[in-house]
Amino acid sequence: MKSPNGASAREVAFCARVPSQHRSVVERLFYFNQRQGVHLEGIRATIEAEGTPYIVERDGSVWLEISKEDSQCLFAVTPDAQSGVPIGVVLYRRPAIDTLRISHIATNPQRQPGASSATPDIGGLLFTEVRRIARHLRGVTRIELPYRQGLFIRI
Repeated sequence: MKSPNGASAREVAFCARVPSQHRSVVERLFYFNQRQGVHLEGIRATIEAEGTPYIVERDGSVWLEISKEDSQCLFAVTPDAQSGVPIGVVLYRRPAIDTLRISHIATNPQRQPGASSATPDIGGLLFTEVRRIARHLRGVTRIELPYRQGLFIRI
């Protein structure tokens, strides 16, 4: 089965938490991502407005939260969702009845489009999954993109 951006459903799974054994992978992916510099100004503005994301570890799982907001975490992992390795993560929240805001997104730099012809667009897959979630939430009509205040996609 192919997703709208051409990736096979078997290439990526989604989950809200990952096993604690992957905490260091989550830290590298989110806090030490070599692509942060591209969006540094937007990242700083988002942290100032919404708070600092932090890792929560509980009951054998890890996930990310934002201190000031009621946020949701969604990981893209290698196919086995039970023990899959995180290759991307998105933090999002619902600041208004009609809006989901993607606060932060990070993907494994080695899994970027163009790294190889077989590499799926992890950021695109995460956005597509957030859009799928948004379509199931009553009243949500748009998604605000990360690091671009006021830029919305209608769903």
